[in-house]
Amino acid sequence: MIVGGTASAYATVFNTTSFPAVNCTLTMGTDIPATFTSFLTDRSTNGKISGSNPTTSIAGGDYSTWGFQIVPSAEFDPVEVELVFDCLNSEPAGPLPGINTLLLSASAIAPPDIIALSATVTNNGIVEVPGVRQTGFFATASINVGAAGDLTVIPRASKSSLRLEISICETNPLTAACLAPPAPSVSTSIAALGSPTFSIFVKANKAVPLDPAGSRIYLEFLDDQNQVRGSTSVAVKTN
Repeated sequence: MIVGGTASAYATVFNTTSFPAVNCTLTMGTDIPATFTSFLTDRSTNGKISGSNPTTSIAGGDYSTWGFQIVPSAEFDPVEVELVFDCLNSEPAGPLPGINTLLLSASAIAPPDIIALSATVTNNGIVEVPGVRQTGFFATASINVGAAGDLTVIPRASKSSLRLEISICETNPLTAACLAPPAPSVSTSIAALGSPTFSIFVKANKAVPLDPAGSRIYLEFLDDQNQVRGSTSVAVKTN
């Protein structure tokens, strides 16, 4: 994003215990040249319902919804910004890249800026591979809200021990058909406001138990300087 511009996003905080979480806050845990402002939102509309940087309590088994804004004051390279979800009577949630972090950069001149959303067959954020030596898949839609650029789109597993073979193809947005045979990566030019779509294929060479935080597939959009300009991720498991 441009220095002085505003990056906005939303977050949901779950209390998985049976007791109330008291005086909960949402703050930024990464040292970057930027100001951070959080606020509570309406669950149904995402409309703002609080002042800046509030505290709130969350009943056991319930959740709260938040919005936040980050305004950079100087340039910095892409970084996973840690969001700190903390309550007075609990330990803060640890950083989980791609789950409760935000990929952010700031430049004087607009770079490509890819917003990507992934969808799985069951629409639960989990690629469910039918079994060992079988293949599952997920789809990704994207839009470039920054400048036009040449990007390489690369899927990768969160850890090599998962023993996954992952390939990708760019697709026809109307038919979802691959425009070329699936390969380890795709190079493509994305215009400003361009919205390419992709299919990602996942073959499991061993059983993968469900571990949404640890067993994931990341899809990254890299510019010609090898900087990540957008990303998305899903969990993966075998049935």
